[in-house]
Amino acid sequence: MARLALGRWAALSIAVVLVASGCSGQGDDADALADALADVTSDADTGDATVEHDTQDLPDTQDDALDADATDGAPDLDADETELGDARPPAEDLGLPPEPPALTCDLTVGTEGDVQTTVQEALVLVPEGGVVCLEAGTYVFRRQLDIAVDAITLRGAGQADTILDFKKSENGGNGIRISSDRVTIRDLTVRDPPGDGVRADEVVGLTFWRVSAIWDTVDTSDNGAYGLYPVLCKDVLIRECFAEGAKDAGIYLGQSQQALLIGNEVRGNIMGFEIENSVDVDVRENHIHDNTVGILITHLPDRPFNQSARTKLHHNLIESNNLPNFGTQVGISHVPSGLGVGIVGSDANEVHDNIVRDHGFSGLAILMGSTTIFGPFNTDEYEGWPHDNYVHDNTWVDNGTDPPDDASTMWMMNYLGLQEPLATLLVDSCAQPDAAAAGQGPNCFEEPSLSDYVDAQLCGSGEQVTGELSALTCEGTALPAVVPARARAGAR
Repeated sequence: MARLALGRWAALSIAVVLVASGCSGQGDDADALADALADVTSDADTGDATVEHDTQDLPDTQDDALDADATDGAPDLDADETELGDARPPAEDLGLPPEPPALTCDLTVGTEGDVQTTVQEALVLVPEGGVVCLEAGTYVFRRQLDIAVDAITLRGAGQADTILDFKKSENGGNGIRISSDRVTIRDLTVRDPPGDGVRADEVVGLTFWRVSAIWDTVDTSDNGAYGLYPVLCKDVLIRECFAEGAKDAGIYLGQSQQALLIGNEVRGNIMGFEIENSVDVDVRENHIHDNTVGILITHLPDRPFNQSARTKLHHNLIESNNLPNFGTQVGISHVPSGLGVGIVGSDANEVHDNIVRDHGFSGLAILMGSTTIFGPFNTDEYEGWPHDNYVHDNTWVDNGTDPPDDASTMWMMNYLGLQEPLATLLVDSCAQPDAAAAGQGPNCFEEPSLSDYVDAQLCGSGEQVTGELSALTCEGTALPAVVPARARAGAR
């Protein structure tokens, strides 16, 4: 791909140092969240379900937003809170390398001088396949950084040590924008960008490993929309990352294929994860907590990539996503607070072996995509009936017990015609009239710990019905693990 057309700045000779043997100032890397969350297990003798979770170290400037209580891991479930019956099987070992590969730095940049100039120049001059290392320190930028050289790595000294601060950015923009293939960003934090934290467009081969995207002020619509934002990408690995404060989604995967999201933590966003119009995605071993919604898997209309299917959501801890919705745009402002997992218009997804607890509105909602939710769109090219989803063997605790009274939740309850009491599982009774002829199967549930569900009857009588879950019990299709080439190769 063409190199970014930028001039040579005089400061380059001062702050960009050619080195032959590695980066200086590497510091202590954050503990691998994937290792800590690898076992979402229950004790066969006591019935206690636990998730072991070591906290990632984060910048000291985030102490107020990232207090010790909120990042001190997940508390154990008491034995009387859930009945698991037997030991929960661990997630399949994907054989991923525990650490990124050791790399020699081609260019090293420090905080001296005009960092806007020196860092951007390094990203232009680094050869294809090269490594740009940022030493420990805080780098204050006035504009977005652009990466347009193939197969490069931008490497910091650790999430707590290398801080890319965009609070003083001029004329909006993102933190980092990627337009080249096979790029890796690792071991750094992007803070307070006006737009998205790190955005990648139409990229094949993308890795975010131990990257944080954070906004100092949580719960405000002045923040950027997305923390990590790959769109129209293929072969994506997002591993051991952290996102907080996004006014849409902390980690977003849109119109993309073949992606693995593993060992991440998201909190304080409207949506922790959003998987939009994507296929063949594996979301596993993440800690998703204290957002408005934990994760939303959606099929949106009027998108270049008009598919949404085969997301495998498993072995995650999804808890306490009851943050009041602070969004203002149509669509995002309708997302109800207090929802653990939402599937809207998306097909053939598998949700299994997760712990989903403490959500006021619902643990899981499966709904049809509609103009009421998304706003006007071309209905001729959109099929928003969710079908062939398979939900099984999850742990559900205290969901649907106390719907929040914020505007977004009240809007959704009015739209669906819901009244308390609710339930852990919520459906809207909508299915394509000729579903069988179209080859569409039912949504299947195998959840022995649950006895009933709430049917909003949106496509039926319009009167809320509480039904026995046995009526929806069937065996669906289990999905294989998704291991993108980036993950198999160890991902530079």
